[in-house]
Amino acid sequence: MWRQFLRWARSRWSAVQGTAEDLWDDFEPAAEAIMDAGGKAFVRIVYDAVKLAESTGGSGSDKLIAAKKHIQNNLRIEGKTVLEQTINLAIELVLSRLKRS
Repeated sequence: MWRQFLRWARSRWSAVQGTAEDLWDDFEPAAEAIMDAGGKAFVRIVYDAVKLAESTGGSGSDKLIAAKKHIQNNLRIEGKTVLEQTINLAIELVLSRLKRS
């Protein structure tokens, strides 16, 4: 019985381990892009922009436009260029975090 349990556990671990590796392979480029954009400082800019846009109200697309404008203005002031897809990813991450809290 113990051996059966070990075989079962080993097969489950392989499945979990494979999934974790797949998730990391998907997440790693996104994490690198955010770090290249400035890491915590970049995420703070995005967080502040999303909070500001949320407080001004309007439709979802109005808030997205306002947040992106705020982010781009702050990045321009800091002399940074960040890909639009990295900005979009960071906005989604911040929104997800705000919805959980």
